[in-house]
Amino acid sequence: MASMACLWILLLIPSFATAAKQTYIVHMNSNSMPSSFATQHDWYKASLQSISSSSGPDSDSLIYTYTTAFHGFAASLDLDQAELLRQDEALGLVYSKGSSSTSNLCLPGSLDQNQVRGKVVVCDRGVNARVEKGSVVREAGGVGMILANTAASGEELVADSHLVPAVAVGKKAGDIIRGYVKTDPHPTALLSFGGTVLNVRPKRIVRYTRVLTNVGAAGAVYQLAITKPSTVDVQVKPTTLVFKSVGQKQRYTVTFVAKANATSRPEFGSIVWSNALNRVSSPVAFTWSRVV
Repeated sequence: MASMACLWILLLIPSFATAAKQTYIVHMNSNSMPSSFATQHDWYKASLQSISSSSGPDSDSLIYTYTTAFHGFAASLDLDQAELLRQDEALGLVYSKGSSSTSNLCLPGSLDQNQVRGKVVVCDRGVNARVEKGSVVREAGGVGMILANTAASGEELVADSHLVPAVAVGKKAGDIIRGYVKTDPHPTALLSFGGTVLNVRPKRIVRYTRVLTNVGAAGAVYQLAITKPSTVDVQVKPTTLVFKSVGQKQRYTVTFVAKANATSRPEFGSIVWSNALNRVSSPVAFTWSRVV
C-alpha cells in the first residue's frame, strides 16, 4: 500500500449495512499522492481496496471525498481495516512552534509555517476565540488541532464547529499532551471522536481579576487568607504579593467554582491580603443559579 499521512476522526454514526463497521473521516496529505493516480479520488479508492478482505472492489466503503476544507475521505470500515490504515505514516504533533511567545495560544500570525505545515497543532485555550485558533492552524498549513485547556478553563469543554479536524481536551489531558510533545523527540497524533454525550452540565465557574495597591513601604509582602462557605471552592493566584515600591499595583485572579452541594441562597466570605502593618479585606457574596 502506498505510504500516506492520515489523520483520524472516528465518528460513531449508525451503519445499517453492518453493525461491525463504523464511519471514519481520514485526512490525507495530498502531496503524498503517487503519480500513478490521476485524481485523489482514485488514490483513496485504491487505498481502501488494498485493505479490503474481498476479492472485488468494495464499492460501499468510500462514502465521500473531501477536497475543499481539507483533503481526505469518509469511509465505512471495520476495526481490522481501520487498524491497517492506522499503521501507515502518522502525523507529527507540535506545540508552541512560532516566532513569538504567543504561539502556544495560536494567535493570528504566531505560528511558524515551516514548523506547522502538515502537522497537528496543540493550541492552549484562551485569549482569542476557539474557532479562530483552528483558522490560524489551517492558514499556517496545519492539518488538525488539539485545543487544550489551561488552569483558567479547567475541565470545562465546549463543542465548536472548527475549520480543521479538531478535538478539545481538559486541563489534565492537556498537561499530559503538552508534556508528551516537549519530551518525545518525534511526537505524533491520532485524533478520535467517541460520539456525543448528552445531559452533561459543566461546572459553574466565575472568574475575575482585581488590583491591589501597596499603601505600605517599599518591599512590602502581603499574604493571602480566604474565608468561604463549604459550597464553593475559591482559588486565588498568586497567593503572595511582593511590592517593590510605594504605590505599586499588583493584579491577582480569583476563581469561584460551585460544588455539588451549592444552593441558591446567598452565602458570604472574604479575601484578605495582609502583613504585620496593613490589612486589605474584600467581602464576597455567593449566589448560584441552578441550570435547568
